[in-house]
Amino acid sequence: MSVSNYQALPVRSGTIPEDYAEYRGVIHIHTTYSEGAGTPEEVLNAAKLAGLDFIIISDHNSMEYWEKDRKINTLTPLLLMGVEISTKDGHLLGLGLQQSQRHSRGMRRVL
Repeated sequence: MSVSNYQALPVRSGTIPEDYAEYRGVIHIHTTYSEGAGTPEEVLNAAKLAGLDFIIISDHNSMEYWEKDRKINTLTPLLLMGVEISTKDGHLLGLGLQQSQRHSRGMRRVL
C-alpha cells in the first residue's frame, strides 16, 4: 500500500510580522479508517518527509485511529484530532471533538 507523495505549495512572498510564526500543515487527510490509502502512521511519516509541522486526520465519521492508539499523538509532526461528519446535507469538518457519529440530521441541527 502506498501513500501518495505530498507536494507543498509554494509560499507566497511577503514579510511575516515579527510576532507571527509560520506553520505548514494539512487540515483534511483520510487514512485507511475511511477512504485513504495509508495508515495513520504512514500518513504521519509522509507528512514528516514533506516537512509539515502538523496534520489533521479527518476520516469519515470515525476517530477510531485516536481511540485505538492515543500515543500516536506523541509522534511528529503534530497530529490534531479531526473527523469529517456526514449529515443529510453534506459533510462538516469537526476539530477537537471527543467522539463522532454519523448524523441523519441537517448541518444546522448538527451545529
